[in-house]
Amino acid sequence: MPLRVLIVEDESSLTFGYIEYIRLRTHAELSSAETAEEATELLTHSPFDLIILDWWLPLGGGQRVLDSLIEQKKNTPCIIASGIVDNIPKKYLSLPQVACVLNKPFSLQALADAVLQHGPQASEGR
Repeated sequence: MPLRVLIVEDESSLTFGYIEYIRLRTHAELSSAETAEEATELLTHSPFDLIILDWWLPLGGGQRVLDSLIEQKKNTPCIIASGIVDNIPKKYLSLPQVACVLNKPFSLQALADAVLQHGPQASEGR
């Protein structure tokens, strides 16, 4: 079964680049959301194996998405992508759902490596 990844990013050019590169490198099934509100709605109705989460989003930000995961009792791993990592509250960075943090700008290769490292197939010895 392919890896199911939700990309939560409000910059469409970044989303497009992430989708194209991750699909090429991992053959994952990819969905996207531009706002925290849209992401929380998708997470309520669809299962995902991994989330790539921009921290600074319209309508709630990354914290709203993580709060939604906690409320739904989901442990879906998240790769937080942010240009201002120092402003993310430490209480969120220490959550078990936060697999890693990538500081923008980062390479698409670094993102693909993080997806492969933190997706569920990583725990299966792949």
